[in-house]
Amino acid sequence: MKTWFPSVGLSLLTLLTMAMSCESTKEVKDSFIEIVPEATFGGTIEGFNNPNPINGSTDVLISELKFYLSKIRAVASDDREYALVDYCFFDFRNPDFEKYRVKLPEGVNIKGLRVNVGLDSTQNYSDPASFNQAHPLSAARGMYWTWATQYRFLLIEGKANQTSLIGSSTDQGISYHPGGNHLYVEDVFLPLNLGVGNGSTRTVMLKLDVNQWFNGISGTIDPLTESNVHAAPEDQALGKRFIENFSASMRLQ
Repeated sequence: MKTWFPSVGLSLLTLLTMAMSCESTKEVKDSFIEIVPEATFGGTIEGFNNPNPINGSTDVLISELKFYLSKIRAVASDDREYALVDYCFFDFRNPDFEKYRVKLPEGVNIKGLRVNVGLDSTQNYSDPASFNQAHPLSAARGMYWTWATQYRFLLIEGKANQTSLIGSSTDQGISYHPGGNHLYVEDVFLPLNLGVGNGSTRTVMLKLDVNQWFNGISGTIDPLTESNVHAAPEDQALGKRFIENFSASMRLQ
């Protein structure tokens, strides 16, 4: 009498082999986040190009906003870090630099990003003439100090005045351009539960609270009397306070 067990076993083996083959050839789709900065006041009101009260007597209006982030890392739920991008540049007036797309590590449960504000010493001493015009480090970005042979890390400009007086002849111009290796801010952790990538692109808002630039962890800055930061030695203490306040103002949403 013939037995049917061998043929059944062979069929099962064939099905298992086919399943394993399908699994091994299954396409793994990359996952991305798109980082989009947004200037706000107190986390709720659009802060770019609008007057914002920073205290009971002073308003500021920010009309130019550019900055570098570098060494962006994904922080996993087990605290391991994964390098994502060496540096990126944002410019609120240039649609080519209004957002930045970043590929996420595969199969990692991500609880936030860790970033540095500014450029590291190697990046900071790059030659802008060595990059094409569209590059984030080219001279076309308006971030390179030729005379100081290094970059501004932030470029924030606008005007300040007493409450409700912005737009009048008494406006005070403000210009904050901190830069230099000593003002490089490292290891800013930005929590956000990104979870494990699912093959899609998720938009992540990088919230920048204008109020905290002037009332932040490194102290209060009065834009009417402390209105400028450049590379001069006498500007460095104010530059340090400003870039630390800026860095602490960032949140992901």
